[in-house]
This record gives sequence, C-alpha cells and structure tokens, in this order.
Amino acid sequence: MIRTYISIAFKYLVRQPSYSVLSILGFSLAFASVFFIYSHVSYQYSFDKHVDTWDRVYRLSGAINLPDNENIHALLGPRLSPVMKEEIPAIEQMTRLFPFEEKCIIQADEQVFFEEQVYYADSTVFEVFPLQFLYGTPREALVTAGQVVIAESIAKKYFGTSDAIGKQLTLNNEKTLEVTGVTKDLPDNVHHKMHLLLSMKSLNPAVLERIGLSDSENYWRPSVYHFILLGEQNSIEEVEAAFPAFYEKYMAEFGTFLKADFKLIITALPDLHFTPHYSYDLAKGNRSYSYLLMAAGIFLLLIALLNYINLFSASMASRTRSLGIFKINGAERSHVYKLLICESLMVIILSAGIAWFLLTGVQTWFMEQLGGAFLKSGFSTGSFLVLILLIFVALTLSFLLSVVSRVYGQPILLLKGDAGQSKERRRNGLGKGSIIFQFTLSVILIISSLLITRQVQYLLKADVGFNTDNIVQVKLHAEGLPLEKILSFKQELKKSPLIREAAYSSNVPGEAMCTAHFKLDVDGQEASKIVSLLAIDADYIPLMQMELREGRNFDRDRPTDPQSGVILNEACIDFLGMGDTLTDKRINNIEILGVLKSGKYNSLYDNSRPVALYFMTGNRGYMNVKLNTADLPSALEYIHKSYETFFANIPFEYSFLDQTVEEMYSNDINQSKLLGVFTLLSIVIANIGLFGLVALLNRKRIREIGIRKVNGAQKWQIVLLLGKQLMAWVAIAVVIAIPVTWYISRLWLQNFATKISFPWWMIPLCGLIILMSALLTTSYITLKAANRNPADTIRYE
Repeated sequence: MIRTYISIAFKYLVRQPSYSVLSILGFSLAFASVFFIYSHVSYQYSFDKHVDTWDRVYRLSGAINLPDNENIHALLGPRLSPVMKEEIPAIEQMTRLFPFEEKCIIQADEQVFFEEQVYYADSTVFEVFPLQFLYGTPREALVTAGQVVIAESIAKKYFGTSDAIGKQLTLNNEKTLEVTGVTKDLPDNVHHKMHLLLSMKSLNPAVLERIGLSDSENYWRPSVYHFILLGEQNSIEEVEAAFPAFYEKYMAEFGTFLKADFKLIITALPDLHFTPHYSYDLAKGNRSYSYLLMAAGIFLLLIALLNYINLFSASMASRTRSLGIFKINGAERSHVYKLLICESLMVIILSAGIAWFLLTGVQTWFMEQLGGAFLKSGFSTGSFLVLILLIFVALTLSFLLSVVSRVYGQPILLLKGDAGQSKERRRNGLGKGSIIFQFTLSVILIISSLLITRQVQYLLKADVGFNTDNIVQVKLHAEGLPLEKILSFKQELKKSPLIREAAYSSNVPGEAMCTAHFKLDVDGQEASKIVSLLAIDADYIPLMQMELREGRNFDRDRPTDPQSGVILNEACIDFLGMGDTLTDKRINNIEILGVLKSGKYNSLYDNSRPVALYFMTGNRGYMNVKLNTADLPSALEYIHKSYETFFANIPFEYSFLDQTVEEMYSNDINQSKLLGVFTLLSIVIANIGLFGLVALLNRKRIREIGIRKVNGAQKWQIVLLLGKQLMAWVAIAVVIAIPVTWYISRLWLQNFATKISFPWWMIPLCGLIILMSALLTTSYITLKAANRNPADTIRYE
C-alpha cells in the first residue's frame, strides 16, 4: 500500500512541475538558510565549553569607579587571585595569564614566526583548564623558568612533528625556551586560545609586580587575567559574599588614595564571549547579531511554511475532482491523508537533500566572503536531524491546516470542483493573510539589513580627527631596539620620493593604551582621573593631518617638551573639566601645549576615549609612513628593503591604517553581509509563495476577466486590476512593519555611542522593493490571464 501511495504521489509531482519545483525550491532555500543560522548561532553559544571544568571556572574583572569616570578592566593586579584563593575557601584553585602586548617573534629550527595570544601562565593553569596532553605531563610542564607548553598544531608548524619535547624556541630574540609539553589543539570557539604558554617564572618579577608600587596597588594595576575554579560543592555567591572583607583587608588602601570604588566582576567562562568589551580584553561576539540572525531564521522558516500552504492550496484547487473520485471509489479519509502526507514527505526529503548540498557548496564561499573563522560552525549529522525533525513537525501542522477543508468535503461537492466550494472558502483569506505576513517579515528584514549597513558605513566614514588614507603602519616588534636605529630607519624612509612623511607612535587606533592618573580638584576635593596615553614624535600630528583646536605641536628643539609637555584631545579636556582656554595651563606640573580637535582612537561603539599625547620616540610601537604615490607595490618594496637594512633578524610586518580602523567594525561588516543574504532569500521565498497564490486567485477570476475583455477592457486595465490587490497587500505589510522595525532599530542602535538617526526614507524604499519584486514575480501570470481568448475564459467553468 505504501508503494502505491509513493507511486501516486510521485506521478502527481511529475505532472505538476510548477508546483513541485516551487515547493522544493522554497523549502530548499529555507532549510539551507535556517540550518546555517542554527549552526552558526550554536557555534557562537558554545564558546569556552571545551574543558570538563567549564561550569566551575570564572574570570575576574574589575570596575574602577572614579568621579565622572568608570573603567572596567579585564586585567587586574597580579596579587588578586593568589591571595583570594588563600582567603576564600570556596575557591579550589586559581591561575593567571599574563598576556604579551603585541605579537611575539618565535624562532624555531632557523625559521621565524609571528604568534598572537601568547601568555605567561602559572603551573596551576592545567588544573583550572585540564588540557589534554599528548606529550609531557601537566605536573612537570610549567614549574620552572624557561619552560613552554605548545599546542599540537604549533609543534607541527615549528618542527614538523607533534613530538616536540625538549625542542628549543627563542622568544623575541631574547629568551630561550624548552618545550616541556604538547597539548591537543583547542577548538576555535574559545576566548583565550592558550596554544603557547610560558612559565610565569620566566617573567621578570619586576614586570609582574612593579617596584615602587604599594602592596595594595598591586591588586589594582591592570596586568594579568585571573581565573578561579570553584569547589564542586561551592557557589559563586560564596565568593561574592566574602569579597567585601577581602577588599577592606587588601585593596581599600589604594582605593582611598585614588578616591575610587572597586567592584569585582565575576564572569562564568561560557559567558565571556558575549559580555561587554572591557579594557584590555580580546575581541568578542555580539549577542544582538545572534538575536537578529535567529529572528531571520524563524522568519525564513515561517515564510517557507506559509508558502507551502499557499502552493498546496493552489494545487488542491485543481485536484478536488480527483479527490472526489478517489473517495467515491471507496477511499477513506485516512487513505487521502496518507497519500497527501506521502507527497509532503517527498517534498521534505528532496528539499532537505538539496539544502544539504547547497549548504556544503556555499560554506567555503561564505567563509571567504564573510570573515573566515567566525563562520566555522561544526555541522553535525545529529544537529541536522534535530532540525529536520522540528521542521517536519511544523510542516505537518501547516499541511493539516491546508488539507483538512478539502478532505472533509462531501464527494459530490468535490466532484463539482471550484463550483462546489462554498462562498466562504472562495475568499482565500488565509492565503492573502499569509502573503501580507510574509511581506511584513520581508520588510522587517530589509529595513534591518539596510539599517546595519548604513550604520557601519557611517562608522567607517565618521570624522575621527585624522586621515587614514595611504598610511602604512610598520610594526616595531622587539624590545631593546636601539633608539638610534629607529631614528635612522625613519630618516631612510624619508629619502625616497615615494614617501611623503614618517612618524612614530606607540599605538594605533583601536589598540589598548597605557593609562595615567591625574590628580584634580573636583568641587573642592582631590580626585583621581584615568586617561589613556599615546606616545608620538613631532611629525605624527602633521602626518595624520590632525587639527589643533588651540595651542601648538611638539617641538623637538624645545628640551622641555619631552619632559613636561602634553597634548590632549577634546574628550580628555571635557573629561578633566579643564574649561575653554588652555594656553599655558598645567596639570600635575605638566604643561598643556595644545588641544586636538576630535581625535577619536577607539571604536565608536563607545564615547571618545580621553587621550593624552606625550613626546617620545620609543623602541616599540609603530612607524607610520605616509605614501606619496599610488604605486603601492613599489612603495612597500622600498619600505621593506629599508626595514631589512636596520632590522635584518626581525620579520617585516605592516598594515594599512584604513584597514586597521575598518577592522574595529569587521564583525559588524560581516554580520551585515550575512543578514543581507538572508534578507534577499526571504524576498525570493516570499515571492515563490506569491506566485502560487496569484496563480490560484487568477484562476478563480478567469470568467470575470473574460467578461471584462468582452466589455472593452484593455490589457493594461486587466493587469492593473490584478495588480491593485498586490499593492494593497504591500501597503498593509509596510504599515504593520513600521512600529516593529522602529523598535528593533532603536534597541540595536543603543549599542553605539555614535549612531545615525532612524532613516525614515527606508520605509517607502522597502515598500517599493517588495512591490517591484512582487510585480515582476506575478507579471507572467497576469499577462497570460490578460491575453487569453474571452471565448475560452467565459466558458471556463
């Protein structure tokens, strides 16, 4: 019997190619999109669950609250977690990660590599994070100075084998390290990679705990990431309850000195990926984009299900007679159900198969176009089957809703076809309502996608107070470079006509900067305020085309400028409450030489960072090179050769300033592209359902069209008649979508300190886009109806 159902269902799908192709196409696109979104969002929410202890591990951060200023640091003083473990019984173990401020230069087997996220770590790191050791043991891994533990992929990259025990590495041309452990690679979805860990005992104690600082200050000073492991029977509430007494005992002294409050922020390991971005933290995900993508996935699935209802209803309108004959010949309702469910199941299976091939086929393209690793999402058979099951349940519900009125009809009425259907059933209210609903969802997605794109473009083009065009940033990597070589390298660059100017800076926009405390009088009381520091030379401000609101630039011929001069950006002036006129003013015995107009060095997600620029040419940072030519290859070749002349043993690394600024918003750019793709798919899928519904409606109006043509109606009038209803549907969809999109956009834009206002012109634009796509989709059907011979259409029924 099942074979009979399958045979009949297959024959019907073959005899109705338009219905079959549209149904399968709509579901295939929807299935592929929804599963991709499901996989990507699942990947985002699976961060830092790679070790067995993930539910007991927490990272400690701190909010330092000063008058008119709150700084939340991911790094805290080196003494914090070791002493907390001694004082708070709920903490079973702790570990610290001391990050390098820049990429490290690793030499191994006469090869040179750059590595990011390199940490000094306590030997207890393997108790808090029980990594799987392939070679070596955790107990002997990081117990003495000069030891390093590397991941398997690093071992193979450096030495060509995973068994690297006893091999030697050189760090930044200074430290020789011995490999004492090789661990299994961590997955990509971790916040702290930990693929190259050095023993904390290799770190100079004067760097870890700076000489001259009070004991209390060494709990505050941003330097290391702290992690704690709770006992199996303990809760984080016990730590929170014990911390106030700990603070009073060890940290209050420096808090009183700063006139600052300290709030301990405890973050569960799996929550790190979506917490707000703190100072000195690593790049994170954005929960808002995950919500938007999940909404897009739900919308696409709903649109596909509604499409199936419309297409199924359109096909059933021509099958009522065959169903009537089927029932007159003895078929029971259950037999009809089984036949129609069999057809539906065939559509599902074919759609799922095509969706799988679509998904695997475009995955590489997505990763290349939309940001690489952020799209890696661990496709698994289990998750695919779960998703298909959910879709099948929803599809069954929609199927039953569509078919019940047909199957429960009396055979004699079914034999009469359309003429036998009641007036109520002819209204097709469900089909029209579903199309309006689909259009509403599409309008919401279009406006959301356009809004994100507009905001990202606004961020990239916003006035940040400096010019980013044609500036190459050459990284000065290693510590201990002779200052004379840095200056000679700069002079060598300026000799070429390809180079307009060169200037030193300690940081580039978007990087974490060092900070300084300024003591100020606030309402008659002394207060400390923290500002970021940027070291530059005298050529930096002209090279960046920065504008001084008042005052002057640094002057290398004035010996007091390097010693006691500073230039502040406008955000710093406002933050410090310095007033309007600043010429010859001093702050903490430092002369304010000038004020930069604007000067925004951080992401525009946040308010402009208060920055103090001081005069210094250091031995680490960046050489900023302003090009004087459009011939980039020649200019880069000259810069590279000049670099090798002075720093032959240090790899050459460069970037472009405009790309550095763009990198701050790379996640926004990638997610806007992704949402744009799914928005386009929603329009396509919605129009597939529209095609089926309009075909059904026009079929029901064939006699009316014929009578109108006999009475003199022109083709364009017929087309307009059929298009009026479409315009009304689009108008209703736009009206419904307006409050929804306004609310969503308002919530999303709250993430940005610098943002656009809601672009109301997008609403009619989206309506026009939907209307044009709908008219193009249905034009074939309406023109075909308008061109039919009235003699044929009048006797149609």
